[in-house]
Amino acid sequence: MPYKIRYVILSKNNLYELMMKISIAMCTYNGERYLQDQLNSILSQARIPDELVVVDDCSTDHTIDILNQFANKLLSFPILIYKNKNNLGSTKNFERAINLCNGDIIVLSDQDDMWMPDKLTKIEKVFKENQNVGYVFSNAEIVDKEMGPLGYTLWDAVDFTPKQFRQYQKGIQVKILFTHNVVTGATMAFRTYFRNLTIPIPELWNHDYWIAFILSCVSKGFPISEQLIKYRQHTNQQIGAKLNTKNKIHDSIRRYKTSNNRVNEFKKAIDYWTEPLARLTNGIKTSYSGKKEFRRAVFLLNNKILHFKIRTEIHNSKKYSNIILIFLELINGRYFLFSNGFKSAVADLSILFNTEE
Repeated sequence: MPYKIRYVILSKNNLYELMMKISIAMCTYNGERYLQDQLNSILSQARIPDELVVVDDCSTDHTIDILNQFANKLLSFPILIYKNKNNLGSTKNFERAINLCNGDIIVLSDQDDMWMPDKLTKIEKVFKENQNVGYVFSNAEIVDKEMGPLGYTLWDAVDFTPKQFRQYQKGIQVKILFTHNVVTGATMAFRTYFRNLTIPIPELWNHDYWIAFILSCVSKGFPISEQLIKYRQHTNQQIGAKLNTKNKIHDSIRRYKTSNNRVNEFKKAIDYWTEPLARLTNGIKTSYSGKKEFRRAVFLLNNKILHFKIRTEIHNSKKYSNIILIFLELINGRYFLFSNGFKSAVADLSILFNTEE
């Protein structure tokens, strides 16, 4: 009986998905204590990466030795090790690592965590099944320095609520990221296609927040609810994920004790949010202007900057006529979108009447 020959016609997109390559961008700095655990967890992945790119930020311990020993023994995938001439800091170090990656997907990695064996498998599956997804991020188990569970998750720590998770799935992402960052770089991966849009990373921004926000303006982010890493907490890490049970809104209002303090914060906010607006509208507007996410993001960014300019004017001039500005900001909803609602309006009114909050 003759064999039947099956002809499979691959589209350009299908061929791309079949050939998808994954790069890991890892940054190290004096990480000798926990680095080996992380390297072992990468080596234990069910879906091995196509390369591991490590950029060391001038470590003075045995970090480089550990990396070289790992690379010399490794046969399953290449590991490329670079050492900075000068200390760049976390954000710029990740920027360099991202630039050096050659894969279609870039997975970010800290030096002190541990990955679940199916992390890369599940990340790759999302990208293959969702061509409109520009980046993914997952939940994580928070553990102590000895990998003992601390009883809460990363999403608990960053206040990424079930309601926000559902909104994220529906594409309501920029609005959430306007209030706070819910994407942690140690759990993040994104398509290399968007690299030129995110690089360089502004000095004012952390790399994970910047990438998540910019990519949410031109694509979709996909939250993976599973805890795909053990996120280690120890005294030497830069950010960490402590569980914050305080009233965040009350604290944010209380720290502005004087009008001058508020004005300084407003000016910082204007500078901060001008960065993504400039990136999105400078030279690349024609590439993304047809996307709904892009148009909405630019609209919201313009309104957020305008809101803080108005609040700056209120605090600088302290005229009773500014009551009208406060009322209008309440009516158009900008106090609720970009500040703390009625609490912020009351804070601005208190300046006009020279009373405390």
